[in-house]
Amino acid sequence: MSDDDLVVLHDASRSEVRNTTLANLYSSYVDSKIPHSVGPLNSLQLKAKNGFSASPSLTFQEDVLNVDGKVAADALVVSGRADFEGVITRNIKTVSSSTYDVGDTDYTVLCDTSNNKMKVTLPSACDNEGRVVVIKKINTDKFKLKADSLTIDAEGGDIDFRKSVEVKFTYSALTLQSDGKKWWIIGRMGT
Repeated sequence: MSDDDLVVLHDASRSEVRNTTLANLYSSYVDSKIPHSVGPLNSLQLKAKNGFSASPSLTFQEDVLNVDGKVAADALVVSGRADFEGVITRNIKTVSSSTYDVGDTDYTVLCDTSNNKMKVTLPSACDNEGRVVVIKKINTDKFKLKADSLTIDAEGGDIDFRKSVEVKFTYSALTLQSDGKKWWIIGRMGT
């Protein structure tokens, strides 16, 4: 078939037979019914309410996905090599209640033991394989020489080979990582 071929159609709205070229049928009817790509060169096309949508902040060229902005994900798995440019940030928070359960988004937890003893509970190791958590004992009362104790427990599991770990001195910190079975102390500063 070629653009100049004659196409015969029945026009139901007018109850008559009409003819047109294949090129005219495409440009005046078919082309208006199909979704077309939008956005700048190399932008990813996403299905929108009416056709496609694209953003100049999300492009793909050769073997590189470019994201100009933030990536939010419940979980991100990178297979193979990952190169990051710029700043990588992690959540940090200060807590001072007598008990604290490490949350899903916690990375560094600063435990202020200046007014009371604290017990921090790590989540289940089997639900957090590979996760890293940093816990540091602090004292915001600069005039108080001795702060209360800090104990770290693991929900339904062990930390190394113990049920709990005590952090004795202010400004000591532990870095813990789950192997899917238990939490392991992989870094320590102070005792």
